[in-house]
Amino acid sequence: LDNLASGGGAHLAKIATFEVVSALLALLQSAQGDALRGTIASATSRLARAVPALAAQVLDKFGLESVLGWLSEDNARVQQGFLNLLNTALQHPSPRLVKSLEDPEPALTPLLRLLEQSDSVVRAKVLVSLQLLFRLDASYLLPACERKLLPTVDRLSRDQDPYLATCLASLVEALQALVPSIASDAAAELARAAQSRKPP
Repeated sequence: LDNLASGGGAHLAKIATFEVVSALLALLQSAQGDALRGTIASATSRLARAVPALAAQVLDKFGLESVLGWLSEDNARVQQGFLNLLNTALQHPSPRLVKSLEDPEPALTPLLRLLEQSDSVVRAKVLVSLQLLFRLDASYLLPACERKLLPTVDRLSRDQDPYLATCLASLVEALQALVPSIASDAAAELARAAQSRKPP
């Protein structure tokens, strides 16, 4: 199934369904062995990439907590698969996913932990996740910085992996684009605070 999903073509539309993805994730609950679990995660992410709406459906049915839990596995292929799934869902977030992301803590903690992984592809995909989260909700930036995101970014900038370097450059560009909006919000907040302190 993973090979079929990676091949694309007309046949992919027949298997890229929520029923197939649900069956794969049900299998994942009991699957043993890193190779099998990695294949299931890869197939799931490839199907969701082919039909992006599937990613939001998976997050809605299984919950953000489940996907973040799979990221904690000590299996780079599983981590990559579910980071791909998460990133696809963040590009097309459902109202339920947006609501589940109101508290930054549950998502930021496992994602920032993965930046310490030795697998450069995992780290690169986490950078994509963070970029999408910041674009979705700029309030994620402060707690991420409090968890030493910027020193981590500086360290990753010395990594020679081309894919990681591309994702890092994209994150930095996204952060730069957010600065005017954040500054405007801060100025407006200061103006409101000053106005509230004026005597009647």
